[in-house]
Amino acid sequence: MPERTARIRSLALLTVVIVLSATMLRGPILAVAPVALDIGDDLGVGAGVVGLLTTIPVLCFAVCAPLAIAIIRRAGADVALTVTVIGVILGSILRSSGGIGTALAGTAVMGAFVTIGNVVLPIVIAREYSARRAHTMTGVYTSALNVGTLAVTLGTAPMADAVGWRWAIVAWSMFGVAALATWIPLARSARRVRAAPRPAPGHRRSARVGAAPRAHLDPGLRRSRGRRSPSTRSPPGCRRSWPVRATRTPTRASSPRSSRSPGSPDASSCR
Repeated sequence: MPERTARIRSLALLTVVIVLSATMLRGPILAVAPVALDIGDDLGVGAGVVGLLTTIPVLCFAVCAPLAIAIIRRAGADVALTVTVIGVILGSILRSSGGIGTALAGTAVMGAFVTIGNVVLPIVIAREYSARRAHTMTGVYTSALNVGTLAVTLGTAPMADAVGWRWAIVAWSMFGVAALATWIPLARSARRVRAAPRPAPGHRRSARVGAAPRAHLDPGLRRSRGRRSPSTRSPPGCRRSWPVRATRTPTRASSPRSSRSPGSPDASSCR
């Protein structure tokens, strides 16, 4: 029971990580649109150059997708998610720390790491949740993307009036900080589970984050393992070792009808 409770707690924290990470994958990119005029006036550039701050991430989604898959295969989903959150935070800070060149470079860095997040988060959902719950979590993940977009669109302009556009667009990276603070303990816990001594033979241990052994969660699985299908059972009266060995073909002199006693099962039925 404590193991099941730990599993439920881990899944709840993982859900928080997924929601915060999904919000971070869209928020910092779309935060530029409400304050585009302020950015153009402050940096002394036209609307076309400011538009690159929202176009470069979309270009990265197409160009960096093969690189994202290679990183996930090489380092694993856990490391890829950690790198995604850190990279988006650093790119957001770099975008708000200098002139137009620094802003474009920070946008490119952020777009590359957001591409990794677009690939790795569905992988984490499919790995950590059962088939029945994975569909629900995919819907939660998609809703978090849309809710994050709405929050950034409504909140960036008022924040820019109060603290300036630089702090207004970098403030949305706080979603990433919260996601990282929740995710790192979960990732360490999963690493300790993988590094633990192997269980006894016949005991299955899952390497998922906070996972409990599946046999303990499904008692019917243990009962079904000890049953034999009807096709492999021997009829009553047949004493035969398992597996069934081939029988000798009777000769003409000794017929199976004359050798067996009345009431005993036929030899063909014991095969």
